[in-house]
Amino acid sequence: GPHMAQFATTVLPPIPANSFQLESDFRQLKSSPDMLYQYLKQIEPSLYPKLFQKNLDPDVFNQIVKILHDFYIEKEKPLLIFEILQRLSELKRFDMAVMFMSETEKKIARALFNHIDKSGLKDSSVEELKKRYGG
Repeated sequence: GPHMAQFATTVLPPIPANSFQLESDFRQLKSSPDMLYQYLKQIEPSLYPKLFQKNLDPDVFNQIVKILHDFYIEKEKPLLIFEILQRLSELKRFDMAVMFMSETEKKIARALFNHIDKSGLKDSSVEELKKRYGG
């Protein structure tokens, strides 16, 4: 039907070169979370510092946390979720992004840490990180 045709027009953008590109891709894919998941999945967490060197957009930050919750818990390894949360926390403006989190967004972050805990990834760095996310 018409829905399928519309879906076909959304092409997965390539790995972004900078945060400007990333933010624009995120806006474009906002209405298809599944594409957003696939888009994020192709970006190595080790690229985050390079991608976000200017600053971490609170909107993008919250969308990433939501994708981790909605897709990664089910499809990816807990260690990868932890690595992404860790990388995000090392970025400039991270603490500010956390300050802007709504109650709902904080709940989502807590659910991610519960998932990581349950998976047996329990160590001091997980606890440290949880605190930084307002948990």
